[in-house]
Amino acid sequence: MTHDLVSRRHGTTHEPSRSPVGRPDCFNVLEATGSNKLAGLYLYWRNKCGTRKMPSRSDIDPVEIPKYLSEVFIAEVYHPLRFRFRLVGSRICDRWREDYTGKWLDELDLGVERAAALSQYAALAQSGEPRYDRVEFQSANNRDLRYWRLLLPLSADGQVPTMILGMQIESVAGDSPAGEIRWI
Repeated sequence: MTHDLVSRRHGTTHEPSRSPVGRPDCFNVLEATGSNKLAGLYLYWRNKCGTRKMPSRSDIDPVEIPKYLSEVFIAEVYHPLRFRFRLVGSRICDRWREDYTGKWLDELDLGVERAAALSQYAALAQSGEPRYDRVEFQSANNRDLRYWRLLLPLSADGQVPTMILGMQIESVAGDSPAGEIRWI
């Protein structure tokens, strides 16, 4: 199984490869990112899918995933397409030096990352397919930020994404897949 890699000036996008049953493979998430946390949350989400394409928000129980909560977020999907953060974990708030809970993605001061982030969230909202991205850029206040972001769709009807369960974990230089173009 291989990953589709799309290089960008600020990082690389990864869409998990397909397993024989049509689902992205959590072991490829682990292989690509080196993160047990990302792979663990992905596996939890996949198990909650059951026979559906994606689980609902009510299927996700924070009591079952306490070790991930500080790096987890939930974003609501609105139409016309916009994303509002309903919950943002404390480690993410610390990384950005701001609490994004209740804020709209398109209104955040993400510098050069904003357009790419909007595109990544939109791709998930339109396709209903999970994705993970390695993001690396310099913020407007000259902070170097490197992290992995996992985006997992949630849906009231099991088909159309209404929320996004996500995780953002710190990345260090050199932890990207072999052969990845790096933009440090």
